[in-house]
Amino acid sequence: MREFRPSLRPDGPLKRGQQRPSVPIRRTDRSLQQIVASLLLVVLCLLAYSLAPLAHADALVFDLFFRLRGPQPTDPSIVLVDIDEESLQAVGRWPWPRRTVAELIRVLTDAGAAAIVPDLVFPEPSTPDDDAQLAAAIQEAKRVFLPVTEERIGGKATWLRSLPLFEAAAVGGGHLVLRPDPDGIMRTVEAERTVGGEALSYVALALATAKDSALVSNLPASLIIDWAGPSARAFHRHSSHELVHLARARRAGDLSKQAPADLKGAIVFIGLSAYGHYALEATPFERAAPPATIHATVLSALLQGRSLVRAPAALGMLVLAALSLLVMSLFLRGPRTSSVVISALVLLGWPTLSFLAFCFGHALIDPARPVIGAAAMFSFSAVWALAASQRELLRLYNLATRDGLTGLYVVAHFRTLMSEAVSDAVHKRRNLCVLMVDVDHFKRLNDTYGHAAGDEVLRWVAITFEEFVRTQRAHHWGRDQVGRYGGEEFIALLDDVSLIGALAEAERLRASVEALEIQWEGSSLSVTVSVGVATLAAGETTPDPMVRRADAALYVAKNSGRNRVASEEDVEGA
Repeated sequence: MREFRPSLRPDGPLKRGQQRPSVPIRRTDRSLQQIVASLLLVVLCLLAYSLAPLAHADALVFDLFFRLRGPQPTDPSIVLVDIDEESLQAVGRWPWPRRTVAELIRVLTDAGAAAIVPDLVFPEPSTPDDDAQLAAAIQEAKRVFLPVTEERIGGKATWLRSLPLFEAAAVGGGHLVLRPDPDGIMRTVEAERTVGGEALSYVALALATAKDSALVSNLPASLIIDWAGPSARAFHRHSSHELVHLARARRAGDLSKQAPADLKGAIVFIGLSAYGHYALEATPFERAAPPATIHATVLSALLQGRSLVRAPAALGMLVLAALSLLVMSLFLRGPRTSSVVISALVLLGWPTLSFLAFCFGHALIDPARPVIGAAAMFSFSAVWALAASQRELLRLYNLATRDGLTGLYVVAHFRTLMSEAVSDAVHKRRNLCVLMVDVDHFKRLNDTYGHAAGDEVLRWVAITFEEFVRTQRAHHWGRDQVGRYGGEEFIALLDDVSLIGALAEAERLRASVEALEIQWEGSSLSVTVSVGVATLAAGETTPDPMVRRADAALYVAKNSGRNRVASEEDVEGA
């Protein structure tokens, strides 16, 4: 039979005065670890601050802010003339003859419009008569702005302009380029765009500059669109076919009809709003808004002096760090209801403050990324605190169930484990054996070498027990149990083994203890044990009879000369 010898612990043999299990890490050390880990998490969040997905989260929250704020009043001097479905049915399909556009410009001029801005480009010649009529209408109006747009030819960007005939008659221009964000939503426009070496201002800025140059001073390169609401309700609007019919009625001599009064002194945008005839630009309020509405929205904000200002990213990063550290501090003393409640208020409070700054200060301060960082800190701190709480519960559990000297189960808890094992063995009809072990001549060892030496011996015997269960009974690991029964007595529970098998295991355990050489203050201590073995009898449902038989077998072993194994059958024959 192979002899079992216990291996040393990874941390070496136990030293004098050392106890098992090891002393837990102090609370201050755990707090320091938590602080360092939390600071590393904050640094990680700050490094990830500029990532596109996180920035997109802020953009989505700002979209929500627009909807929560609701429709805003627009500048009453801005009017939209829609080339809508009804106009196409009444006047004809698009594109209209340029003489029709000329009629529209003339009626707006007669109505007293301050500026006329077609959201249209006329790059190709039409019939000479139509082109002449449109050029004359633009020239006579002296208030038409002809913007340009961008096109790509062979992969190269270039400005797409109206014919020189028309541009020469116009009083101004600007670019109409709209570039939505990657998710397809329009949020900003370029104040100035350079294509082919030529820089042009955005059309709304050109109009605002023409009215008052002070309105466009100190503007950023990228203008944030201050959405006023759904496009259909944002501005005074007129259907273009009404004005075309008015122009034709006047030309026929019918002067009874008058142009709408709101056109007088107005800045008028003419644009396509018939579905399928314009680029679909999504806004925070709707899936598709006509480009003319977007230009008008930007101009309205400029004229009202309520342009939105984006706070620097450094402010958002500072808020992220502050919120994260605040949440961390709440959990330093463990998970508490107050920590969760205050953290929730912090996570909800910052977007609320950001919304108030948006509504009343026209400032966009990142609402999402600081909260995402603080939420990450909340999750980390909560998990850390719960883990620390579980470790503390485990420590208290071990104090209640483990022997402080040997680390084995105390007898009270071991009795609970035995009762559970007996019930399981009865239910599954498995064998169950118990070993009662006593250290031979332990009192003499204490008297000779002292109680400290006796404690060291008990520790090594306990180590031998645990190593035996873990290595020699590895296939039963978790079901076999070892405990300190009291003083120098130990008890082991072996699952699914017959009495004969248990006797063999007990003999191997006895021989392993006998082979121990325990060094103590220059002396080599040897120790032996006596073992009593009993098995669960048929019909037994509690461990007590089995334990009593094992205890009786132990006394047989001791009375037979010690350092030996005896079974319950030896008791019957004694």
